[in-house]
Amino acid sequence: MSRSSLYQRFHDKDGLFQEALAAYTQRVLRRMNSAKADTAPAIESVAACFLAGRIILRPAGCLIARSCSDIPATIR
Repeated sequence: MSRSSLYQRFHDKDGLFQEALAAYTQRVLRRMNSAKADTAPAIESVAACFLAGRIILRPAGCLIARSCSDIPATIR
């Protein structure tokens, strides 16, 4: 994908970032809602995921939280 096609679709870096953040937020909310819908006690659910190999180690941090921390205080 070329730089020009990215700019045609997203207009600028901020537009690309906003789109990525929106997609990430939707994915996080889906995971949170599915966990909330799970009726099994939390420890049993975590153990089942771990034993099934569904727990994936991810880098520390959250795109949403890290993005908010990068917003200058004057904008908040």
